Amino acid sequence: MCWAALLEASLVVCATASGAANLPQYGRRLSGATALRYCSTVLRAQHAVLYVVAAFWKLTTSFLDHRTSCATVLFAELATVLPDAALESLLPPGGPAAELLLRAAPALTVALELAIGPLLVLSPRAGVVAGLLFHTCINLLPLNYAAGFSLMCVARYGLFLPATPDALAEASAAGPAAAYAAVAAVAAAACAQLHGGIDSHFVGCGLLAALCLRAMALPAPLAEVCARGGRVALAVGLATLATLSWGIGGPVLGLQQMSGLTMYANLKHWGGSNHLLLPTNLLAETDWLPEAASRAKLPLLSALLAIFGRAQGQVVRVDATNSSVLRELSPADSTPLLPAHAVALMRASGASGRYYGQYCARMFVGRDNDMPSSGTIGNAVAGAGPKSAGVEEGKELPGKELPYALTAYELRRLLAAARAHGEPFTLTFTPSLPTAGSPADWRDFVGDSASLVEDPSAGRAECTIAGADCASHKAAAVIALMSAAPPRWLSKVLMAYPVPLLPPSEADPGTEVHCSA
Repeated sequence: MCWAALLEASLVVCATASGAANLPQYGRRLSGATALRYCSTVLRAQHAVLYVVAAFWKLTTSFLDHRTSCATVLFAELATVLPDAALESLLPPGGPAAELLLRAAPALTVALELAIGPLLVLSPRAGVVAGLLFHTCINLLPLNYAAGFSLMCVARYGLFLPATPDALAEASAAGPAAAYAAVAAVAAAACAQLHGGIDSHFVGCGLLAALCLRAMALPAPLAEVCARGGRVALAVGLATLATLSWGIGGPVLGLQQMSGLTMYANLKHWGGSNHLLLPTNLLAETDWLPEAASRAKLPLLSALLAIFGRAQGQVVRVDATNSSVLRELSPADSTPLLPAHAVALMRASGASGRYYGQYCARMFVGRDNDMPSSGTIGNAVAGAGPKSAGVEEGKELPGKELPYALTAYELRRLLAAARAHGEPFTLTFTPSLPTAGSPADWRDFVGDSASLVEDPSAGRAECTIAGADCASHKAAAVIALMSAAPPRWLSKVLMAYPVPLLPPSEADPGTEVHCSA
């Protein structure tokens, strides 16, 4: 995962620089302990910044609205870990406690996640406790369980506690082996009970949490391993700048969605930003940037605009398709996989209770043998297609496909995958939607629909719009993009998520995007 890759890259660079300082021509000698202090200081700052950036991206109108927020989905899911009797008595759907919990979920999530980074730096023991609480909650989730991510983060808490290079080894030696064996046994039993099997990530998190808590009891102060000096400050500054450039710059420019720090943030990566402070997708959605690149003669920016420019950022709406590839990848409705009580809690509190898993849907492309028989996030009913099932009680439209909006680039990418699959397919889509708009704007937009009929094995490809050939329509430039696949390298690193377009309801006025991850 990219979070870990950034930290590992910084460690490699820092260790290499420390080793270079010991070369004879520089006349300096750094002990292993000193080099470790330098590198640990850099990694501490970077780990803390990553938490802050992940929390920062959750400052969106859609995340802070409990009706559509991923926090509502996650809190409702977490509540179902309680025994059935306790759940029914303490958190019945529609009860005041459940209502308060789910309405407060977005603010509580942002507050906890935003506090972890600063606390790790300013009060490491409190930061580690807050981090362990956060990751324990993640590990308990029945559906959005991510113990691999938690293990990666918790494994690096040894950087913060306490202040000797051998702190965790000392903590391990100080505790009897039987105690750690008991922790592992309890973690394994809990994992089996919660998730139907034993996952080494879950057990590893439990063991590391025990080691961290034991290490916090050691008397050594953190200051003993905090390196000081101009070179260290410069290294920390460069690592922080690199982290911010990746974590914030990618979504702002429109170069990153999947693999970003925007997971579960309800962020509109395209079609106009819903973030309270920052824009998104600038390369494709600004008029002034191409002019500035031309005047300033910036070749790199001009090249980026050629790849990610306005034509690629044009919003289109998929109205219907029989392509198995497109139907499995978008909009990837995972609501049926949520615990039934969680969905009941959300809908009783006025939330939409919808959850889409485009990330996992894209991860499992071509990996059918790796998919659990019961399905996984984004693949609740593989191949069944995007349906409007469960949109709202009493407003069911059986068998009707749920339209969704996406960028012209992403539709190009999906069509290339459909053609590579080799099966005949049809696609009805509406080009040239408002580039900046809300889901309701895209859902209600009335325009000419293009019909694409293809049979890759027979070399057949027909496109009509308003009864005429697509080439003669005013949207011909956008439609023409669909005939060619994007560069292979680009399709592997840039994957934009679609926005499901649900019928209007009290829980979904159409102004916000639903939880998609």
